[in-house]
Amino acid sequence: MVDNTARALDPQTTLQPQQNPKQAPKKQAAPSVQVQPQKHVAFSPVERLLVCAIGVAVTAIAILCLFAQFGLSGARRTLQDTQEKISQTSTQIDTYQQSVSELSDSARLTAFAKAHGLTVIEGSIKRAVK
Repeated sequence: MVDNTARALDPQTTLQPQQNPKQAPKKQAAPSVQVQPQKHVAFSPVERLLVCAIGVAVTAIAILCLFAQFGLSGARRTLQDTQEKISQTSTQIDTYQQSVSELSDSARLTAFAKAHGLTVIEGSIKRAVK
């Protein structure tokens, strides 16, 4: 804290003797601070080449990421369409299996045979089973 409150004195200024308290105090002009102009350091040709190469690489990676996202979304869409077709086909197969089961029921065959004056011989009925 003590270091923060100390005044930095300019060695070129001289100390003035104490003024009479009855006299009006004179304001001292603050020493002017000269600002040094900033020196601009130019890029070397190697640095320029590296900056350009990095810029091109970043741009290429960004473009590749976009293409990858578009390809991935297309693949997802294709997968969803294929899954939907598979579920529709599976439902259709289940419906066909139920229809075959109903049509080949022995009670139905017996009723059909009686209606048309025929007899059902169980040994002559063949069924295809997976």
